[in-house]
Amino acid sequence: TCNGKVCTLEDSPRCCVKVNPSNRPAVDQKAKVLNVNPDGSCNVQLANGQILKNVPAWAIRDPTGQQQHAPGQGVTIRTAQDGKGFIPYVKAVQEEEGEIVKSLNNGAYKVKFVDGEALNVPEWSLACDDTTCSTSVLKPGTKVKAAVSADGDFIQHGALGGTIKDIRPDGTCIVEFDNGEIDPHVPPWALRGVDHQGHIFVHSAQMSKQERIIVNKLPNGKYRRVRHALGTVTSVNTDGTYTVKYLSGENESHVPKWDVRAVDGHGRTIPMENIKNGAVVEVNLEEAGRSEASQQDLEDRPRTRYLFG
Repeated sequence: TCNGKVCTLEDSPRCCVKVNPSNRPAVDQKAKVLNVNPDGSCNVQLANGQILKNVPAWAIRDPTGQQQHAPGQGVTIRTAQDGKGFIPYVKAVQEEEGEIVKSLNNGAYKVKFVDGEALNVPEWSLACDDTTCSTSVLKPGTKVKAAVSADGDFIQHGALGGTIKDIRPDGTCIVEFDNGEIDPHVPPWALRGVDHQGHIFVHSAQMSKQERIIVNKLPNGKYRRVRHALGTVTSVNTDGTYTVKYLSGENESHVPKWDVRAVDGHGRTIPMENIKNGAVVEVNLEEAGRSEASQQDLEDRPRTRYLFG
């Protein structure tokens, strides 16, 4: 989780390390549920016959992603390596509501919360407080929710983060999300690769087993289609927008800054307040992402649309 700190983009190339959300060494053990207690905890029997009582629900994971436990169910429980208690599969999360103040050009934002402003809030800890937007179009004034653990660290928001367990012949992926859910048919167009620090990579349908990913999931359980195009900034306009030349050769003028992400040498993309002429960029093509102007002095002009790939 990077302990709430924003790492620099040059720290490491793309990797598939799954971060243990606890700082304590953990051991996963197979078990069978004997009964479910009124508080949601379970009494379980380990493979060696040992019975553990009152195992918290957050330390139990069903291999199929089922959230409701029942007697006879085969599960995995996570215990501390030293035998002192249980380890959560995901830290307890609370959400703090806020509003984007500024992009900091390093993959993080300045956010105004109820109890004050916070600098360097990592992008991967934020989710829009609005079903019409996605994290690719966070802009000043956007209402957001930040995921914060009980010990104050910013952590990956909700069930958006996960790992590709396998790729099916039809191209869909079996994804195990960080909250324990498993979806056996996630369409590749919904996936974005990320490194272990949460930095997002250029969208590509070429995914790999054990790759860390994030998805945009709608309240109805369906996935938001990722729609982006690669190009180069050919002009920084006086109204704060950009002119972009796509790989297709087509040019588009007056692209709002909140729809543009800079691409670094490792293929990672980050939101930046000011992108220079000649920079390689990824442009968000979601119509909803540019239906609202973020500032009165930044005109949201009509744009041509070209979907790369």
